[in-house]
Amino acid sequence: MMSNDFDLLYDELYAFAFELKSSFPVIVGGGYGLVLRHRTLSTRNERTLRSIPPARSTEDIDVYLTAEVIADPDRFTMLRDVLLGRGYSGVPGALYYQFERQIDLGGQPRKIKIDLLAHLPESEDILATLKYDERRIRPHSVRNIHAHNSPEAITLSESTLDVSLHGPDGDVVVYVLHPFTYLVLKLHAYRDRCKDEDSGYGRHHAFDLYRILAMTTESEWSEAELLRERFIRSGPMSEASRIVRDLFGHEDARGMIAILEESRSLQFPLSDGDINSFQRDLMELFPPP
Repeated sequence: MMSNDFDLLYDELYAFAFELKSSFPVIVGGGYGLVLRHRTLSTRNERTLRSIPPARSTEDIDVYLTAEVIADPDRFTMLRDVLLGRGYSGVPGALYYQFERQIDLGGQPRKIKIDLLAHLPESEDILATLKYDERRIRPHSVRNIHAHNSPEAITLSESTLDVSLHGPDGDVVVYVLHPFTYLVLKLHAYRDRCKDEDSGYGRHHAFDLYRILAMTTESEWSEAELLRERFIRSGPMSEASRIVRDLFGHEDARGMIAILEESRSLQFPLSDGDINSFQRDLMELFPPP
């Protein structure tokens, strides 16, 4: 995907967030969230842990919904109506939590997809208002829209990065996941795809782990250490530590090899120092179980 496609996603996210009229925070993850993180950090005078690799292509915007949004039928209905009003329709096989529409870009058709994700709330009072299973979450009274259940997103609202989007009707603010949240999500994603040939053995997820740590600032590293201590006993954290041990725990581990292979395909060579410091940082945040 070229830069004009990234601009297309920027314009779409701006319009989407603007139509929601700040009714709830639009929290962005996935590949495009990393693009927004990179763009934002490049305008600030903050040191990152390492030099940042180029962004990878994406056609998706991953939007994470907080417990407050999931528990509010009015805001959930507004979200559905904004998507339908912008011409989105459900993706077959993932109806009502993945939405897509086709856009013309210089005579070339492009598809944009918005994925809705959430972490199932722990509050019994909120759970009583929801219809949910291992895949979907929605309020009882709302139809034709769900959030995909993402149990690994335990820290999705923690220390997000504010990103101002500029557009014809003024600025609108969206929020990008914290690096620690990204790491937990990507570790689980890589585990799920590392043996899948059709997804390239998950190499882009492995390299996203390197990319996420590379663009972590010194203050975000301190925040990540605090999040580690707060959530270290949670199920997703325990599994993330096991994934690090099994797939990134030594230089010949599957994940480490995947990172090197992807770096070569991107023509972004990594030195032994780069890869060793990445491994050390990852194991510090996710110590062996």
